[in-house]
Amino acid sequence: MAAQVPTYECTLSPELQEKARLELNESPETRDAGLKTLFDMITSRDDIRCPIDAVFLLCFLRARKFNIKRTFKLLERWCKMRSELVEIFGNYKPSSVMGLIESGVFVILPSADPEGRPVAIDRPGKWDVTKYTAWDFVKVEMMMCDLQLWNEETQINGFVDIFDMEGFGLHHMTQFGPRFVIKTTPLMNEDTLPLRIKGIHVVKESGLFDGLYKLFKPFLKDKIKKRLRVHGKDITNLHSVLPTSILPPEYGGSYSAGIDDIVRDWAQQLGDKEEFFISMERYGLKKTKKNKKGAAGGACS
Repeated sequence: MAAQVPTYECTLSPELQEKARLELNESPETRDAGLKTLFDMITSRDDIRCPIDAVFLLCFLRARKFNIKRTFKLLERWCKMRSELVEIFGNYKPSSVMGLIESGVFVILPSADPEGRPVAIDRPGKWDVTKYTAWDFVKVEMMMCDLQLWNEETQINGFVDIFDMEGFGLHHMTQFGPRFVIKTTPLMNEDTLPLRIKGIHVVKESGLFDGLYKLFKPFLKDKIKKRLRVHGKDITNLHSVLPTSILPPEYGGSYSAGIDDIVRDWAQQLGDKEEFFISMERYGLKKTKKNKKGAAGGACS
C-alpha cells in the first residue's frame, strides 16, 4: 500500500504560531505545500530512509524556513550522516552507553528558559576515557537530539547548550583526532541536524579549552562562533543569560533538584526509550546503483 502524504493537526499556541510565521516563514499554506512537496521528493527516491510523519518533516522544513531545496539537502545530509557515522549510530542503544549517561556527561534541564528553549549541560570532565570513546560521548548527545526532533517547541525556539569544562583534562583532549573533528563539526554547524542552536555558553574552562576550540574553530561557521560565549570561572556570569530559577544549585540556581537528581531522571528517560533508539538505526542513505523514480512508500517507514 502506497504511503500517504502526512497530515498535520496544529496544536501550537497562538504565540508559537506567530513566532513561526515571523521567524520561519510558516503559515498553514506554506506548511501544507511544504509537507506535500517534501513527501513527494522523499518517496521518489529509493535510497532515502527516514520517518515520514508530519512533525518529523516539519522539523526539517522549519530549520530551513520552508525553502524546499535547502530542506531536502539537509534531510539528505541527515540520512548520509546516520549511514556513515557507524561509530555513533551503530549499536544505537542507551544501554550501550548507560554508564556514560549515568555519569552525567550530558543532561537536559527539566525547565526551558524564558524563550521556551531547552537547556542542555555538557560535562566532558565526567567522561571516563578508559571506558568510553569520543564517539560514545557524541552518541549520547545525538540521542538527545533525536528526542528533540519531535518536539515542536524546540523546532521553533531552538535550544541552548552549556559546556561545563570543570575536570576536562589532557587525557580527554587527546581523544579528539583529525577524523573525529572533521566528521563531527557539521553537527555543530547545523549542516546535518535540523535543530537551531541559539546559544553556547562555556563555563569553568581552563587553558585546555583554548586548545580544544582551536581544533574545531577552522571548521565552524561564523554564525556558531558568534553564538559562543566564554564566561570563565565565575558561574554568576551565566545568570546574565539564563535565569537562576531553572538552574540547579551547582550552577548558582534555585531549582529544587540538584544536578545528580536531574541526571538520574534523565538516565531513566533515555533507558525507557531503548526501543525508540533501536528503531532509529534503520534510517539513513541506502547505497543503490541508481535511484528509481516513483518508488512511493518504499523509501521510508
